Amino acid sequence: MELMATIRIALRALARNKMRSTLTMLGIIIGVAAVIAMVALGQGAQQQVQQRIAAMGSNLLYVGAGTVNKGTETFTILKGTTVIGSPVTVSVVAGAAAASYTLPAGTAAATYTIK
Repeated sequence: MELMATIRIALRALARNKMRSTLTMLGIIIGVAAVIAMVALGQGAQQQVQQRIAAMGSNLLYVGAGTVNKGTETFTILKGTTVIGSPVTVSVVAGAAAASYTLPAGTAAATYTIK
């Protein structure tokens, strides 16, 4: 009995306040749609960044040096005693140097020595 009375009162309030009820429903619908759109946008951006990182491949080597104050520094990439990449010359500015070198195609992921 109490549940039926509550439902009756709620329906009567909705019928008497049609504009308020419509605006409330519209606000809820817009809010839910905005949250769904933002979540979808965030997931799409995340997937795009992951695809770009994956497209770089696993044969990208990043070399950084921070002990040299100025000038240039030359690095040679070795696997064991075999040179697998030509020397990379890096300009050093304000004690920091950075270079990237893409290993030749087919070079497997392994431990490399940089001299």
